[in-house]
Amino acid sequence: MIAGGLRWKLFSDYVLNLAVEEQVPLDKGQYTQTSAMFRASASFLNSGRYSDDWHANSTGWVAQNLYLDAAHYLATSVTSLVADCRLSYHQKIEEGQTIEPYAHLQWTSLNEANGIDERLRIGARWNIWQGQSKYNAYPSKILIGLEYQYAFKTSLTDKSAVFLSLRGCW
Repeated sequence: MIAGGLRWKLFSDYVLNLAVEEQVPLDKGQYTQTSAMFRASASFLNSGRYSDDWHANSTGWVAQNLYLDAAHYLATSVTSLVADCRLSYHQKIEEGQTIEPYAHLQWTSLNEANGIDERLRIGARWNIWQGQSKYNAYPSKILIGLEYQYAFKTSLTDKSAVFLSLRGCW
């Protein structure tokens, strides 16, 4: 699948985004038609002292986030709803590096049969922060993580899984 679209951040002080996206399948498999998607997403409870941004004046800090997402696909009339609540702790291990144990509770719903997914995600990430200057904190990071997921309710065959992740945030 390849997609392109437009995203609007409505307010400068709040993380609330609206998006319109056209998705085009790259193969001739099950999904052969393009589909337009409308999405609204928001992030709450993660500013100031609870943000994931580098905190220079501490040995560590608590970070949290409540993420809400609603998407609707026009061609298939499928609607997806997601609520994800995360709590983590960034422990500084040396200048520019943190270890971040975390837990997520996630609820997902599709308007199809067996469309509810409820899961717990626990894990830890090693964050390597970069790009600081004399007057500005670290604006970007690379992270390596290991995560275990357990689904309390799911339509998938497996209820648990382990993930290794590598991600960059700029």
